[in-house]
Amino acid sequence: MDNGKDLEIISEILQGTTVTSSTFGVLYFKHLSQNEQRVKMAKKKVDESDAKEKGLLCEDQIFKELLEQEMWSQEEEDKLKKYEKEIEDLYKIITQTILPSQKIKIQSDLNNKKTELSKLLLEKNEVFGLTLEKYVNNSIQKAVINDILYYDQEYTQKVFDDLYINEPYKEIEIYKLQRDFFQKFSDESISFAVLSDYFAMYLPFCEDVIGVFGKPLKELTNYQLKLISYGRYFLNIFKNCSKKIPENVSKDPNLLVGFYQNQQNSDSKTSKSGEGASTYFGANKDDIALLKRENEDAIDLSEEIKKRGGSMNMKEMMELHGV
Repeated sequence: MDNGKDLEIISEILQGTTVTSSTFGVLYFKHLSQNEQRVKMAKKKVDESDAKEKGLLCEDQIFKELLEQEMWSQEEEDKLKKYEKEIEDLYKIITQTILPSQKIKIQSDLNNKKTELSKLLLEKNEVFGLTLEKYVNNSIQKAVINDILYYDQEYTQKVFDDLYINEPYKEIEIYKLQRDFFQKFSDESISFAVLSDYFAMYLPFCEDVIGVFGKPLKELTNYQLKLISYGRYFLNIFKNCSKKIPENVSKDPNLLVGFYQNQQNSDSKTSKSGEGASTYFGANKDDIALLKRENEDAIDLSEEIKKRGGSMNMKEMMELHGV
């Protein structure tokens, strides 16, 4: 994560606003409160009714028509569902995987699956066109954007109130700005920012919402709530982790969570024998350095097997562990 970006994320979340520049002047993104966010989501039923009045069909209805017209197939739909299931399973596996080296491989596989799913979803969206679900989602997004983008810091002049139909380039630029805005404040970006040096001074006080933000929990913006939630979660890890956390791990949310889970599950995930010695199956040297306890001898079983000509009998295995 870019350190400069971390500083921007922390500062803007604390202030509750994001300032950006455009070809038509300085713009202000207002960070919505939790209540404002809920109000926008509550209009879903109204949008669904509006979509039905316009004659829009839901995705299931369009799916049946496209099957009959042979413009979309059950095989393509099954492939899409298969990717979604595989991605869901990989997310579960990566949270239960101990070895960092294995996590990297699983993450790579996960990224590849997500890329393939995105391609297939793009094809499906082009064929299906405007569905009821897509109309509702677009309507909610437009309502959110309309209420967060302003020309002034007092939030009195909405950018979309000044947008004319014959200004396509301006609309495209606004779309790119809002896309960058939401990417900037993704859960992943916020979690990295919480572990950055810029939030370090606030981390010990994350249990005191008033002390950090000067207002109660119910009045926080959506991003402030996420910031304090991640802060509390990581603070709990730092307080309760029994082993010293390497600096590079302490700055990466994924590594930190995995490291802590490893410590919690080490007894059930390693084969222990002898006094203070553990065997780590499939681990490389970096994995072992992270996983082994303090003052513990760690054995890389694959390396030991190589040293002994490619195989080990039970007696040699027992001797290796001091039995």
